[in-house]
Amino acid sequence: MKKLYFILPVFLFFSIYTLGQDTLIKRFPDGRVQEMRILNGGEIIKATAYHILRVRDTDTVGTMEYWIKYSWDKPKKLIESYWEVEHADTLEMLFFKQCPDYTFKQHYGNGPLDYTENYKNKVRDGDYEKYDEKGALIVKGKYSNWKKVGIWKFYDEKGNTERVIMTNGDSYDHGISINYTIIPSTISIFIVLILGLFISKRYGYKNFYLYFCRGVIIFCFIFPFLVRLIGQMAICALVVWLVTMFLLSMVNLVLSEKVTVKTKTSGLFAFAAFVIGAFYLVMFMLSALSNGVVGPLL
Repeated sequence: MKKLYFILPVFLFFSIYTLGQDTLIKRFPDGRVQEMRILNGGEIIKATAYHILRVRDTDTVGTMEYWIKYSWDKPKKLIESYWEVEHADTLEMLFFKQCPDYTFKQHYGNGPLDYTENYKNKVRDGDYEKYDEKGALIVKGKYSNWKKVGIWKFYDEKGNTERVIMTNGDSYDHGISINYTIIPSTISIFIVLILGLFISKRYGYKNFYLYFCRGVIIFCFIFPFLVRLIGQMAICALVVWLVTMFLLSMVNLVLSEKVTVKTKTSGLFAFAAFVIGAFYLVMFMLSALSNGVVGPLL
């Protein structure tokens, strides 16, 4: 009896809600549905459109395909598109006019979901997700007033995740990689600090400085091979250690009376760090330009 008391109000609610609904259907000459509109109180609250098209542009004789074009639901503030948005389609534009806040889902043609994005007051704002054609999530992030913000996640085919802090706020994938920049750089700095404290305490600062600089020079020679093995991590280590080598050398030059390192030695290592760093910077820029990369991920 208690269940009846619960089910009855729900049934009455849906009965009243659907009572004022009408369905209008427009058909193609062959009888297939072209548009279907659901009205409530004379207002369109749901719509679905279909089209007949030749999928392959090179196929001039093949069979025409019957595909869903889009479907929108005003109460849910949701539109799903299976084709490009056409501003000349008044039924499709009606949804955007009625719903300034909505969720937009784009499909791969008549297939699986491509991406999902959210809009507030007709501005891209909120969660964003992109999938490959197999349905696997490959990108996840958030927009704020058309700009990428916060930490975005990128997934590869093996399930590995790269986290990127978006910095410049545009619509491209520019930012600082947590996996391949921040973490390797932090580890590189940590290695320098540990070695510096240990060697300086046991053998003196001069020996640490000389061993460290010689080690960086050797690292620079084998750097091209290390890049192939550990990739971005080697680049971060090179940058951190060259900068450290240059700064230590400059400190030695400024405090030449207080340190036991010869001025000539510090000058040579500072010059070497600058030249090697400039060389690899130029090589990196040339490689980026040749590959058509503008503003690559750090």
